[in-house]
Amino acid sequence: MTLEGLITKHQKVLGDLDKTILRYVLDNRPKIQQISITELATATYTSKSTVLRLVRKLGFAGFSEFKYFLKTSTKEAEATTELFADLQVSDIIKTIKGLEHVEWDDLTKRLKEAQTIYCYGTGF
Repeated sequence: MTLEGLITKHQKVLGDLDKTILRYVLDNRPKIQQISITELATATYTSKSTVLRLVRKLGFAGFSEFKYFLKTSTKEAEATTELFADLQVSDIIKTIKGLEHVEWDDLTKRLKEAQTIYCYGTGF
């Protein structure tokens, strides 16, 4: 699950101050992985206790577990993005190879003669 998913899941129990802290975390995700709970509290003009209550509302035992979650979810997101991009490139190459075997003259003739043409898309 992503941080955004956790925020959505626990939205009913999050107050305005919690949302402010989470906005800071989302905007500074790489930085958060390196700082302490005290530094986050200072950056968001809150206390350590407020930050700790927030991470507990999200289901974590403490701030260290929250930071670990951020680090691992970021790596998973990067891997997923790379995998998705690789799949897209592979699909495009297969499509181009498939188009090499199409009889374009016959297809364009039929399109030109047709009174109605229906088009639909699938997938992404």
